[in-house]
Amino acid sequence: MINFGEQLQRLRLETNLTQKALEEKTGILQANLSSYEKGKIDPSLKVIIRLAEALEVAVADFFPKENDDFVHPVQLNEGIGSMSKEEKDLILDFRGIENKREKDSARMVVKSFSNRKAS
Repeated sequence: MINFGEQLQRLRLETNLTQKALEEKTGILQANLSSYEKGKIDPSLKVIIRLAEALEVAVADFFPKENDDFVHPVQLNEGIGSMSKEEKDLILDFRGIENKREKDSARMVVKSFSNRKAS
């Protein structure tokens, strides 16, 4: 599954730009570009638009259609207001899991419960 940061890096490299060169084109600090690519911070919609313009791609190119599981942070934030405190806490707990195997295990547990509920 490709996330926003991986897609940003792929598009940047396809245009043969370094992070420094992209900083010069967009005014977005190289440190922030690095953090976006590593998934450490999420860009705002304004930043995504500036990146798309600089890379000469459509905003949609950051979100490939074959990646159905991808949810951009802007979309997620729109639904957060309707979440309970418990749901928000679960998301924060999940984000705090750094080990990939542990995160995959947590996903499987959640999916097993949601599949049982759908049956």
